[in-house]
Amino acid sequence: MEENNALKSIEANCISWYDFKENAKILAIGEDWRKIAKDSWTIIDENAQNLTEKFDYILVKDKIGNLKIAKQYLKPDGTILLFMNNRFGIANFAGADDFRSICEENSELLSKSEIEHFLKKEGFSNYKFFYPLPQYDIVNVLFSDDYLPEYHHSKLMNRNLYDENAMLVFDELKALKQITKSGEFKSFANSYLIEINPKTKIQFASFNHARKKEFRLCTKVYQDYVVKESTNPESQKHIENMKKNIQDLKEHGFEILDREENGKIISPYIAKPNFYQVILETIHNGKIEEAYELIEKWFAFIKTNFAKDCEKSDNLSIVKCGYIDLVFENTFLIEGKFVFFDQEWMTEDLPVEFILYRAINNIYVYDPETERKIPKNEFLKKFHLFEYLGLFEKIESEIQKNIMDDFVMKIYQDSARLIKDIKDLKQARNLKDDELRDKIKLLEIEEKKKEEYIQQLTKEKGDLEAKAKLLETEEIKKEKYIEQLTKEKGELSSKERRKAHYIEQLTAEKEDQMNNFKKVDAQKDEIIQHLNEIIKVKDHQIEVYENMKAVKLVKKLRGNKN
Repeated sequence: MEENNALKSIEANCISWYDFKENAKILAIGEDWRKIAKDSWTIIDENAQNLTEKFDYILVKDKIGNLKIAKQYLKPDGTILLFMNNRFGIANFAGADDFRSICEENSELLSKSEIEHFLKKEGFSNYKFFYPLPQYDIVNVLFSDDYLPEYHHSKLMNRNLYDENAMLVFDELKALKQITKSGEFKSFANSYLIEINPKTKIQFASFNHARKKEFRLCTKVYQDYVVKESTNPESQKHIENMKKNIQDLKEHGFEILDREENGKIISPYIAKPNFYQVILETIHNGKIEEAYELIEKWFAFIKTNFAKDCEKSDNLSIVKCGYIDLVFENTFLIEGKFVFFDQEWMTEDLPVEFILYRAINNIYVYDPETERKIPKNEFLKKFHLFEYLGLFEKIESEIQKNIMDDFVMKIYQDSARLIKDIKDLKQARNLKDDELRDKIKLLEIEEKKKEEYIQQLTKEKGDLEAKAKLLETEEIKKEKYIEQLTKEKGELSSKERRKAHYIEQLTAEKEDQMNNFKKVDAQKDEIIQHLNEIIKVKDHQIEVYENMKAVKLVKKLRGNKN
C-alpha cells in the first residue's frame, strides 16, 4: 500500500504544481488519469459523447488527436494542458523503451516541431512549453520557455527511470548536459507539457519525491518571487521547522532571503547565478586559485557566525545547531555579501567543517566533469578535509537515511544499475580495444626491430667477410714471421753460448778482484792500528809535557809570593 502511494505521489507531480483557479471545473481525457485524479475532476475516454457542460481546464495525455475532443468541451477562456513524450527525447537515443520512435513514425510520439505544427493546424496559436525532467510521468523538476536551464544548473541532473526493455548505450544525463550547453535543450527534452491559452505565472517548479512523505515539498518560481510549500498534510510540519531554522540563522548573523507566510516559505527571486554556479564557472575557466579564495571567504563567514557556539574536538569545530543546507547552491554573493536561502535541515552537534565538505562534494554530484579540472580528493586536501572523509561520508549517509524514502530510492537504484552496466560494458569494450591497439603497436614495433636486425646482420656479414680476408693476410704474415723467428732463434743460441762464456770469465775476474780488495783491506787495518799506537805515544808525551809545565808555573807563583 505504501509503495502504491509513493508511486502515485510521483506520478501526481505532473499536475500537482499547477495553480488551478479556485472551484475550477477540470476534465481529464483518458482513463490513465484516474490514478492521480481528485474527486472533483471529470474523467472520460476519447469515445465519450454525452457531456453537456464546458470546462475551465482540460487535461490531455499522449494522444494529440484528443485535442479535437477537448475543443468541444473547453470554455472560451479555458486552458488545455497537453502532456506529450518527445519522439527525439534524449532517453530514446540512449536506448530507452521508445528508442524505435527515432526511426519509425508514430502518431503518439512527436517531436517539438511536429507538435507545434499540429497546434497551429488546429488553430491553437497561444501556447507555452514546459519541460519536465526526467519526463512528465515522473516529474522532479519542470523548466519552461521563461526559465531554461544553463548546462551547470544543479536541477538538470535528474536521473531517469528505465524499464527492463531498455537497451542503454550511453549516460543520458551526461548527454543532456552537453545538449543544454550547445543550446539544444528544448529539442531533446524527453517530455513536454504544453499549456494552451496559458494562465499560470509559474516559470519553474521542482519536487523532491525521493524523500519520505513528511519531507516532500514543492518549489515554485514566479517572475518576482519563489514559493516553497508542502505537498501533503504530513510535510506541513517541515515548513514549520524551516521557519525555526530561518529565525535561528538570522540570530547568528546570517542574511536569509526566506520568510514564512501563511504556511509557506516565500523569498524574492534573484535573477543571477547562485554561488555554486559562480564557483563552477570559475573552476571550468581554469581559475582554480580564484575559486579557492572565494570558498575561503565564504567558509570564514560561516565559521565567524558560529564561533560563539563552537567547541573544539579533534581539530574540528562542533556547533550545537548545524545547518547542512548552508551550501554553495543555496548562497548568493550580492555586492560582496553572502546571502542564503532554502535552509531546510538542522543537525545537532555537527562539525562546521562538514558544511564545507558537503558544499564541495555537491559540486562533484551535480557536475562530475569537474573531476577533470581538479580531482575531488585534491580539493578536499586543500581545505584539510580529506583526513575526515570517512567520518563525513558516514554523517552524510545517516542524514540521507533519515530523509529519503526507501522504496523510491530502490526504484532509482535499480534503474541506476543499468547505467552502471553501460559503464562496465563500455569499459570492457575499451579495454579490449586498448588491448588490440597495444598488440598491433607491439607487432609494429617488433616488425621494425626485425627489419633493423636484418640490416644489422647484413652489415655484420660484410664486416665478417672483410675480417676473413684480413685474417688470411695475417696468417701468411704469421708464417713468414715464424720462419724469421726460427732463424733468429738459431742465431740467438750461438749468441747465448758466447754470452755464457763471457759471464764465466767476468765472474772469475770479479773473484780475483775481490781477493785483492780483501788483501788491501787487511793492509789498511794494519796501518790504522800502527797509527793508533803512534797517536797513543804522542798523547802520553803531550800529557807529560803539560804536567811539567804546570809544576813550573806553580813554583813560579809560589816564588813571587815569598
